[in-house]
Amino acid sequence: MSEHNISIFSRKHMEISGAVSVLSFDDEQVVLKTTMGLCCVRGNELTVSKLDCDGGEVFVDGQICSVYYPEQAEEKRSVFSKIFK
Repeated sequence: MSEHNISIFSRKHMEISGAVSVLSFDDEQVVLKTTMGLCCVRGNELTVSKLDCDGGEVFVDGQICSVYYPEQAEEKRSVFSKIFK
């Protein structure tokens, strides 16, 4: 299993390693599948400036407000809620 790390620089640039895929993103939220489970980044004017899932790297730019890892039950619910919205 690849190591998962996050570095945030001045709340404007984030480098994530251990990314498996980007499940969704818009200007307020980026949802990633990582080697440690789902990872959600919230903020304003977010952009994915680098996406290298083969190398496991994702860079996010914008105003970063929060990073969290939803629990397993919440992961399953959020996938189904998106489908049936």
